Amino acid sequence: MEIDELQSRLRRLGADIPQNTLKRWAYDGLIPKPRRIKHGKGSRKKGRAVSWDPAAIADAAALWAFKEATSRKLLPSKKRIDVIKHAVFHVYESPFAIYSLRNGDTAVSVKFVDEGFPGLTLFPGKTLPDRSDTLNSLVVVWICAKEKARRRKPVLQPVRVIMHWKPVEKIKDTFDYVLDKTTIHVADRNEVVHCIGGVDLRNKLGLLLKQTL
Repeated sequence: MEIDELQSRLRRLGADIPQNTLKRWAYDGLIPKPRRIKHGKGSRKKGRAVSWDPAAIADAAALWAFKEATSRKLLPSKKRIDVIKHAVFHVYESPFAIYSLRNGDTAVSVKFVDEGFPGLTLFPGKTLPDRSDTLNSLVVVWICAKEKARRRKPVLQPVRVIMHWKPVEKIKDTFDYVLDKTTIHVADRNEVVHCIGGVDLRNKLGLLLKQTL
């Protein structure tokens, strides 16, 4: 895929990214770097061509969503993006999350990183909880953007990403969880939800949390 096509596909997702920016992101290691390939026989072109990996579409869309979410005030440095990707990796590896319900709240809040997550100092906030909130919101933005890009949906359209987990018995009475599929649904805001056996864990754990308050 040539850079013109990469840029065109991103524009169809609502992400208007200059070609020089895409090249810089690739050079900085933020998106997959293009490969140099030989021109096909009969092309009458000399030298080598540059081919971009289709995976660059979702990564570039997520980076663009990151910039929009931070009002372009937080630079997408490689260290920051690596921390976000590390957190995102864990979200896809396990249905683990931090659920909380404060007095007076009617909805359960969900976080995927806590105050001890490595790399928090790279994100703005007066306290560690503030920094973890910032990182958590960017993790959600990143996941939603990539899932939308994979389905060719507008990147700025708020969606709920539902991760459907399937329990798998490892040994007797001991279960592990495998990600079966992800689905997206139009929503009022971007959010990521874990479901096991079709049950939204926010609802299941919310009842337990309310009983303890």
